[in-house]
Amino acid sequence: WLYGTFKDFDGTFTFDEKNPAADKVNVTINTTSVDTNHAERDKHLRSADFLNTAKYPQATFTSTSVKKDGDELDITGDLTLNGVTKPVTLEAK
Repeated sequence: WLYGTFKDFDGTFTFDEKNPAADKVNVTINTTSVDTNHAERDKHLRSADFLNTAKYPQATFTSTSVKKDGDELDITGDLTLNGVTKPVTLEAK
């Protein structure tokens, strides 16, 4: 497996313990900040082959619903990467 991180991101999270459906998550990631601890690989990830950071310098996630499932939250939203938006569900504890 390959592990890495984005070093530059910003976002907001609103949390209502009594009403998880009112929770909101919005995140913006600077895709040029990808870091896998390998400079040549990071350069390739920034290229048009992968993240195409010259054309798409940001990725975003905007939640559309939050559901409580025991001790976890299922956060569904729209992930936009390389100009393409797709629905995803994230699990959070």
